[in-house]
Amino acid sequence: TLSLIFQMSLLDTLSGAFTSVYTPSNRYIYVCSHYGLYKASSNTRGEAKRYSYTSSTFPGFPRGMRGNGINDITIAGDYTMISRWNGFTWRYYEELRNSKIHFNAVAQKGNLIAAVGVIPDPINGKGIVYLGKR
Repeated sequence: TLSLIFQMSLLDTLSGAFTSVYTPSNRYIYVCSHYGLYKASSNTRGEAKRYSYTSSTFPGFPRGMRGNGINDITIAGDYTMISRWNGFTWRYYEELRNSKIHFNAVAQKGNLIAAVGVIPDPINGKGIVYLGKR
């Protein structure tokens, strides 16, 4: 069926609107889209392996991705989405979920993670910073 074909294509091809890229080595790149985190060789023509904790899209549109290495990547996005990939499993911080906050970028250094974003409001919009340790 069409749905099955579409889901299979998510697994082996870069898919979706790309939002961030991370290059921890000369051999691999990591590309983030709303369908997941993709690992591809540095000379890819679109082939990639998908890593995600969902069968379709992330719970929030990802806006930023950073890491300390191939086994330590953090993604931040809409609805206060923060997700971490340790090379084997995901940790999605669902307890932070808030439909009014949208992260635009994330930074990571050692055990510190910082995500910045906005509480959108046409009159009283505010910038926001979340800091966390893992």
